[in-house]
Amino acid sequence: MANNVHLDIGSSSVKALVGRRKSGRFIIDAVSIVPYDAGIDIFKNLSSAIKDALWELDIRSAVLNVSIPSSYFLFRYASFPNVPKRRLEAVVASEAARYIPSRIKDAVIEAVSFDEGSLVKTPVLLVAIDRAVLMSFERAIYNAGYRARLITFESALTANLVSLVYPLEEKPICVVDIGKSSTNIMILDEDKINFIRTVAIGGVDIDILIRDRLDVAMNVAETIKKGESAVADVVTLANRVLNHIADEIYISIDYYESQFGEMPEKLILTGGTANLRGLLEFLADRLDLDIQLLNFPESRLLSSDPEVHNFTVEHLQELTPVLGMMTL
Repeated sequence: MANNVHLDIGSSSVKALVGRRKSGRFIIDAVSIVPYDAGIDIFKNLSSAIKDALWELDIRSAVLNVSIPSSYFLFRYASFPNVPKRRLEAVVASEAARYIPSRIKDAVIEAVSFDEGSLVKTPVLLVAIDRAVLMSFERAIYNAGYRARLITFESALTANLVSLVYPLEEKPICVVDIGKSSTNIMILDEDKINFIRTVAIGGVDIDILIRDRLDVAMNVAETIKKGESAVADVVTLANRVLNHIADEIYISIDYYESQFGEMPEKLILTGGTANLRGLLEFLADRLDLDIQLLNFPESRLLSSDPEVHNFTVEHLQELTPVLGMMTL
């Protein structure tokens, strides 16, 4: 069991899952979600949250596959025309300084090419994270009593899961992951991330807006946002934040069309705020797209424990990155 332990470190909760993929199905042995107060310093309470999430599953030691928020990564597009792919890594090492506003020795940098064939012809996606930040996540995991086999960013795993659900799309797909403190906007084409950006606005901004407009406590505002109160029209209450998100989606799609000559016709919504009542209709009204919630087929989620299965289905949008870990 300990060989298949996946951990997603979000900005407000830690999700732990024990499971594996077999014959196209996801076998879930155990899953937990533990909220924590990240505050200004995400690392302050992180180790204890990781331990709580894994001890809840009776896992005292393990080597983990870990995802961390995409907001800690920097994404840039760079052009290295007609460079042989076998030389891409060496070229990136010398050229990334033009695109990444950090000294190379202080960052961990990966490059992803969008081209088929042996030559790089279109822009390359550079993905960078500050080395000190990456080490801080590793230290938090170690202090909790565990080690990380792999550390990656949430959006890559979300993209993997979306590609499984929509494998034969002819047009690019826009994927919008609305988290607690940020929103990730991606455009996938032929199962690859052709565009990605992180916007610093998320579910907590809706909570704050509801709090201020109704003069209630933050925990009450969150309850209203989740639809667990008598307040029905949450979209109207949160329209300023939701309009901001819709504007950012529109800008992203417009930029993508200018660069790649195509635009998506479908938008897949996921993340902890995706289930906001009325959100799909709001975005459909603002954007000329087919808006859908990520709906991973329940028949592909298997568990010997009905409670684990039902919990996974109920919290699918929150668990998307950690489920996506099983696609690697």
